[in-house]
Amino acid sequence: MNWSDRISHTLYNFFLDAGMSEASAETINMVILLIAIAIFIGLVDFSLRLALRRFFNQFAARTKTHFDDYLVKNKVPRNLAHIIPLFLAFKVSPIVFSDFKPYANYTDIALQVLGVILTLAIVRGLLKTLEDYFKTLPKLKDKPINSYIQVFTIFAWIVGVLSIFAILTGISFGKFVTGLGAASAVILLIFRDTILGFVASIQVSINDMVHIGDWITFEKYGADGDVIEINLATVKVQNFDKTVSTVPATAFVQDSFVNWRGMSESGARRIKRNIHIDITSIRHLDEGLLDALMEIDLINSFMVDRQKEIDQSNSKKKSQSFL
Repeated sequence: MNWSDRISHTLYNFFLDAGMSEASAETINMVILLIAIAIFIGLVDFSLRLALRRFFNQFAARTKTHFDDYLVKNKVPRNLAHIIPLFLAFKVSPIVFSDFKPYANYTDIALQVLGVILTLAIVRGLLKTLEDYFKTLPKLKDKPINSYIQVFTIFAWIVGVLSIFAILTGISFGKFVTGLGAASAVILLIFRDTILGFVASIQVSINDMVHIGDWITFEKYGADGDVIEINLATVKVQNFDKTVSTVPATAFVQDSFVNWRGMSESGARRIKRNIHIDITSIRHLDEGLLDALMEIDLINSFMVDRQKEIDQSNSKKKSQSFL
C-alpha cells in the first residue's frame, strides 16, 4: 500500500475497528476527507488571493506605468491565485475518492472544465488589460484597438467552448474539431440566418451601435422611433404612430441608419432651416426706425441694453481719441 492509500484509509481502518460495516466506513471516510480537503484548499486559495492582491497593489503603487494598475482592475492576480488550489484539487481528488472510482472520474471532468473556465478568465483579463493600456498610449489612440482585442477574445472563447465539449464528451480535442469541421457545412446550411443574426447582434452590441431606448431612423425599413427590443436576429422599433417595425439585425451592419442618441444626450437639437433675406430691405438704423422698434414690447429690453452698449463704446472711443 502506497502513502496515498495509507492516508485515505487511516480513518477507514479506524471505523472498521470501531465495528462499522465496510460500506458505512468507506462513505464516512470519503465525506470527512472531502470536507477536510475542501477546507484546506479554501484556506490556501484565500491566502494566495490575499497575498497576490497585496503584492500587486504595492507593486502598482511604486511603479510609474499603469499596466499593473489595469491588471489589478481586471482581476488578473485574483484569477492567478486560483491556479495552485485547482492543481491541489487535481492531485488529492483520487485520494478522496479512492473507494468510489465513478465519483473520481466525474470530479476529474468537473475540475478539467473549471481549469478551462479559469484559463478563459485569465486570458480575458489579460486581453482587457492590454486594451485599457493601449488606449492610454498616444501612438495608438487612433487605432481600432477594440476590434483587435475582440477578435482574440472571440477566438479564445471558441477554443474554450470546444475544449469543454471535448472534455464532457470524452473525445480528444483534435478529433472533436475534425468531426465538427465535417459537419460544419450542414450546420451552416441549416442555421445560416440564425448564425448571421447572432454574429450581427454581437457586432451591434460590441460596437455600441444601438441601445434599447435609442431613437433611430431606418428609411429602408420604414423605421423611425425608439428601439424597444433587441433579439438574436431582429431589432424592434416602435414608431411615432405606435406601430412597430421589425428590422433584421444584419441590416444594422450592412446598411446605413441614423441614431439620434448623441442629440438626446446633449440635451439640445440642431435644426437646419433656409432663411430668405431681401437685400433691398437692409439699411442703416435711423432715429425713426429706432423709436418704432423701442415701442415693441418683445424687443424693447434688448434694444435698450444694446443702445447702452453702443453709447458706452462710443464714449470710450471719444476719450481715447482725446488722449
